[in-house]
Amino acid sequence: MKSQANISKSVARTFRVLELFRELRRPLTAAQIQHSLSIPQPSARVLLKELVDIGYLAYTMPARTYFPT
Repeated sequence: MKSQANISKSVARTFRVLELFRELRRPLTAAQIQHSLSIPQPSARVLLKELVDIGYLAYTMPARTYFPT
């Protein structure tokens, strides 16, 4: 079970990712998101995968980019 601090951190990171897309309005790679928000790479990858799984982000394989759905 996730601790409350981890859930809160994940929620904050989720909003930061969505706000980054709102600001830049273009597809981004995982590395670009990670660097822009100073999120550790493993955390960024898990968060992005979860956002794709629940339908908030789309992932395009050839370009390896994410964008809100």
